[in-house]
Amino acid sequence: MNAEAAYLFRHALLRDAAYQLQLPGDRARLHGLAFAAIEALCGGAPPDRPPLDAAEAPPPRPHATDAFAADLAGHARIAGATEAERRYLRRAAERLEENDRPAEASAAWERFAELVDGAARGEALRRAAETARLGSSRPRAKELVDAAIAILRETARPGLEGAALTVRANLLREAGQVEEVEGAFEAALATFRASGDVRGEAQALSGLASLYHESGRPELAERTGERALALHRACGHRRGEGITLGNLANTIAESGRLREAEDALARALAIHREVGNRRFEGVVLGNLAIMHRRQRRFEEAERDYARALAIHRDVGNRRSEGIVLGNLSNLLSDLGRHDESERALKRRSRFTAKSATCASRPSRSETWE
Repeated sequence: MNAEAAYLFRHALLRDAAYQLQLPGDRARLHGLAFAAIEALCGGAPPDRPPLDAAEAPPPRPHATDAFAADLAGHARIAGATEAERRYLRRAAERLEENDRPAEASAAWERFAELVDGAARGEALRRAAETARLGSSRPRAKELVDAAIAILRETARPGLEGAALTVRANLLREAGQVEEVEGAFEAALATFRASGDVRGEAQALSGLASLYHESGRPELAERTGERALALHRACGHRRGEGITLGNLANTIAESGRLREAEDALARALAIHREVGNRRFEGVVLGNLAIMHRRQRRFEEAERDYARALAIHRDVGNRRSEGIVLGNLSNLLSDLGRHDESERALKRRSRFTAKSATCASRPSRSETWE
């Protein structure tokens, strides 16, 4: 390679030192040149997206710059091109969400929130909170969602506020704060209904159904889940339909209708694969394994656990990975493979502060929204 075409550094510290020797103005100019070169190679800037707080925003259309959106945002930031940074930060955050990288997506949404104001800032903080929740950063998620709710309430955006209230309710449910959860979901539901947001109403109902299932109210859980499912289908929200159907299957299974529950899980799995929702594909596979174990279809159960674990590791879903390892440990113990069971339980201990023996912990299904 021609010496003028590339610079090679024997050590990262040497590279960093050379970078820091650049005057701030020169550094900004060079980042601007890098930004322009990458954008030009990708065919120019992507089309503008609707405002983040728009009532109805279509999903982003793919663009050649998407693969470099995070880098482009970084170059634009140092070059002082705020509008370009906003454009690419949003595309980077949306791409990271789609690729199941919640921690990075949350950081991108937080930075984006610093560059906008009003309801758009509130919605960016809500999405930062939701991705932080999925990335198991729950204390930070609570701070972010509380800030989002305050902004969205002040700007009188009930539909967006309802979405933020749903994130808060899910955080409370995951933290085991049962007495507060139901009221939080009902507040979100009332807000969605007041704004005529059918998709949001379906999501709040789905969350309530999961709560009713977890608190031992199966008939109410099934009725509420069916209402949520009907609304998701009415507004064509396939992702929500898949999640709600998978959760409803857990309630149906508790009533002993295992074949009906297995059919619901199979349909949920097909939807998640159709829309590319790998995180929830892994959750459904883990729950399907429990179903197969209860039917003494042990080979299928072990296969489903292995597939679920592979997906959870690939997308970084550590919470679900820990749950599946605990359930797999129980299965291996039942099959008399105690050494393998113990190894699975030891791996599980990395994901939870509490360690339990294989025989003392029942297999646990997951419910999500």
